[in-house]
Amino acid sequence: MRFMRLLLVPLLGLYAGTLFAVTEQSQYNRINLQAEASEEVNNNRMQVQLSAQAENKDPAVVAKQINTDMTWAVQFVQPHKNIKTSTGNYTIHTAYQKSVFQHWVGQQSLILESSDIEALSTLIGHLQTRLQMKTVQFIVSPELRKNSEDKLISDALSAFKARALLIQKNMSAKSYKLVNVSVNTTPAGYTPVMMTEMRTSSMMPSPAMKSGTTEIKVTVSGTIELID
Repeated sequence: MRFMRLLLVPLLGLYAGTLFAVTEQSQYNRINLQAEASEEVNNNRMQVQLSAQAENKDPAVVAKQINTDMTWAVQFVQPHKNIKTSTGNYTIHTAYQKSVFQHWVGQQSLILESSDIEALSTLIGHLQTRLQMKTVQFIVSPELRKNSEDKLISDALSAFKARALLIQKNMSAKSYKLVNVSVNTTPAGYTPVMMTEMRTSSMMPSPAMKSGTTEIKVTVSGTIELID
């Protein structure tokens, strides 16, 4: 039994060394690569932020004015079922000048979003009679973004495969196998439009705006292992 134990130790050492050599060689045959596909997509959705604002030495007057204007705006937009409406950022605070109290200032935002850019642009002109324009930005709708990303994923994967084959050929390898792969898409972005705050007693003309485009990109990165 003593002889067999002594014989087993060198064999185990030889096996471990062989396994380490194979693993190390496999690591040397691994190559990281990346491919991407992108396209410019027309922004087909518009998002607008307006605000009801008021100031007075009495905070109750400020709150009442904001509530009155916001109620009017929401009711005015309500019949337009193709326009998504939400409110938020209701704040009232004190205003000082050289540490001396001046008045109370308050505001509440109204956010509108729609794929009917023409209808929303016209609506803005009406709302600016009592609200102030804050921001306008254009985005790609979720449906259009998904369709674009699905196409780009296929294109990026094809480009990844083509690069893998090119590497295999130039490295004189018989074939390759995929070790890992990841697919990443760019987050949703916005195309802002600079606007000047305006408030008037009559309807403002619809602002002239260009929706522009957004670049949608898909990146495929991964590791391949060359097989001799």
